Amino acid sequence: MALASDVRTEALLLSSSLLLKTSPAASSCSIYNSYLRTAPSSASPSSQLLHKVHAVEQVRLRGRSRAPIHTPWMSSGGSTPAGYVEIDPSCSDAASVLSQRWMELVAAGRIASESNFEGRRLRYGLRMNSAGGIEEFVEDVENVGGGNMANCRSLYKEDGGVMIKLVSSRRLRPPAAFNRSQQRRVLPPHDSSCSLCFGPISLPLREKAAVVVLPTECEERRWDFHYNIAPIEARGHFLVVPDMGKEENCREQKLILTDCMDMAAMSKQLRGICLNFNSPNAGATQNHIHLHAWKQDYVYSVEQAGEREGEWDFGGVSVRELEYPAFCVRISNDKSSSHVGKVVHRILEAAGEDSELSWNVVFSNGNVYIFLRTSEVAQQSLPGFAFGCNQMMGFWNVDTEDQFELVDHKTASLALRETSVGSLRGRSVISRAREGFVGD
Repeated sequence: MALASDVRTEALLLSSSLLLKTSPAASSCSIYNSYLRTAPSSASPSSQLLHKVHAVEQVRLRGRSRAPIHTPWMSSGGSTPAGYVEIDPSCSDAASVLSQRWMELVAAGRIASESNFEGRRLRYGLRMNSAGGIEEFVEDVENVGGGNMANCRSLYKEDGGVMIKLVSSRRLRPPAAFNRSQQRRVLPPHDSSCSLCFGPISLPLREKAAVVVLPTECEERRWDFHYNIAPIEARGHFLVVPDMGKEENCREQKLILTDCMDMAAMSKQLRGICLNFNSPNAGATQNHIHLHAWKQDYVYSVEQAGEREGEWDFGGVSVRELEYPAFCVRISNDKSSSHVGKVVHRILEAAGEDSELSWNVVFSNGNVYIFLRTSEVAQQSLPGFAFGCNQMMGFWNVDTEDQFELVDHKTASLALRETSVGSLRGRSVISRAREGFVGD
């Protein structure tokens, strides 16, 4: 994907009727108004409006107004895509098969959701435009004849190899199950409150995009690819879960050994797809085991980072620390999936011995990247903004125009350092992992 350094398209300009015709509850007005006062009067109309949307969201997060209610939207028009595709190890172009399936789902109106936000029923998501491309949209469900309320187009910029992208409609996505502005927190237990298992946005209610069948080495385990109802990548963003037909796969957001092996195998099958995992306190918003996968034809800044001196040898698999603002190690995914999976799992086991640590695991372009962190929120650099794998790798998808203006190479580097373990602490974790490693 060609990325120009100063390319910027218009931001989504939500009309004032989108979210603000219904005022916040009286008990919330003082909080709401205090947030509005922080918006500079010289800001553009779109910036001021997005600031208002942010104010409404802050009120909701403080428990002062009702959270949005989301439901997947099933289109009544257009063709219905065929059942999910099954991708087995013999498929030579699995990433293209996934991309084609995504296009079918967009064309059929499946990548969309409805949100009850402050009394207004909104539909948002992706659709095909007249030129045959994909565009984002937001529309008022109650005013069908009124046309679309706005075209949702992204702002994009680059600074020092860091990519920053604004998709304003993601402010309408389902909320996390907790207040993400906290420095450290415990996710709710995996029980009947899990929104991926139960409720209107549960995965069983969504059409599968695909099922990936793993090779014999991984006992032909199956992973379900569901479409994300608020994608960060318009060309394909999936929620990936182990076969939910098996009770043992409905569990907390924690990678077990077979998960790590399966990620190594899937990454080899799905060249051109970034496969990643956010742990609690490192970007996870739901306590149900899940991965993210999206189309990737660009190079993250971390992939261009140099390596520090020294390495750890895990039975023929080399682990190297990178010269990067966050503590990160790179592992080549060129050995057996079983062996690489064991290395990854052993490192996460060692990290888990320290209750203050969290992590992100990313499989990209033939390598594995593991980030060790102490927080998902950089309270000094980017207060209130929790971030996960994409940002750790160097692509900062943000939700508001204020965030878009704030994030640049310097701010991103500060935020990575602020939320990461130091090099000595990180190296100690890897050394402990190496001492207890038992390979194939």
